[in-house]
Amino acid sequence: MSVVNNLWLGHRYGENMVKSEHFFCRLIGIDTLISFDGIIPSAADFQLRLISLIEQFNKALREENQAAEESEALCQLLCGYFDKRLMIN
Repeated sequence: MSVVNNLWLGHRYGENMVKSEHFFCRLIGIDTLISFDGIIPSAADFQLRLISLIEQFNKALREENQAAEESEALCQLLCGYFDKRLMIN
């Protein structure tokens, strides 16, 4: 199975991915799509889905026993980053 297929299925090099890594990879993918300057039909819907994904990422980090303050700070940074990215495009 190729690396791309493993990442798509949530695996990395034949092992299960950490749940937070899965959400982080999805956020990186969204950032890549934003960089293509495509048209977002509903910015409000897109933003709600992005917020939901960041919240899921935060929850996964906490389930993996990451410090709550650090997880929250990282997610706040991600929200600020995506806000700026979407304002530019």
